[in-house]
Amino acid sequence: MNKQIIDFIDNLCLPKGIGSFLTPYANIKVYNRKNFEHVKTKKRVLLIGSGFDNEIESGELRDILKLSNKIARELVKRSNLVAMSGCCSDFSVPSMVIDQLKKMNPNYPTFGISRYDKLPLTLKYAKLSRLHDVILYSGHTKLNLPKKYEFVIADLVHVMMADYVISIHGSTGTNHELSIAYELQKPVGFITGYGGVTDIHPRVVASINTEGRKSVRAMSHKNPKKVIDWLLSQ
Repeated sequence: MNKQIIDFIDNLCLPKGIGSFLTPYANIKVYNRKNFEHVKTKKRVLLIGSGFDNEIESGELRDILKLSNKIARELVKRSNLVAMSGCCSDFSVPSMVIDQLKKMNPNYPTFGISRYDKLPLTLKYAKLSRLHDVILYSGHTKLNLPKKYEFVIADLVHVMMADYVISIHGSTGTNHELSIAYELQKPVGFITGYGGVTDIHPRVVASINTEGRKSVRAMSHKNPKKVIDWLLSQ
């Protein structure tokens, strides 16, 4: 692993040993040098949600786009945060939120973590380097693992790097990311009322907390402001 990545991880004040989850193919690209320092010093809020890849009904898409705009309007008010994503695709919910953020404030710091070793040259990833100031390419796709294993490792890495997690209209991958967040005791905010596993997870959290094995720090609400305010109070 190159020194730039080691220095970057050290500056994020992450748990010791997190670098062992990266690969010899790991690579970091800084697309906006001005925001690079902000990414290293501010609190990181990870956006997780469905990666639609264009397979979404037009009515549902309108609702998600409106929601993305509301979330971005709330995040842009917080100058102490960095918006994070797992670089799933340009059509994912996190990418929609970050796209709106960058339209509202091009200098809002954004950070992505990809399972690839470099940006794929396909249409579904065309905007990622514009949306993110820094992308850490973990290189999991170079390990000759089954495709689903690439996602499993990548999910662990970006949840470990987050301070807060916001779930929006989740699907299978979101379900896995939330399980990791629970185990790592990361505070999670569910923006509910828009479908997906995000609407189901508050009941799962209630069940886990009733069992008493491990308390989950989570709250749910349809209003993004209430969710973000709660997260920042943790």
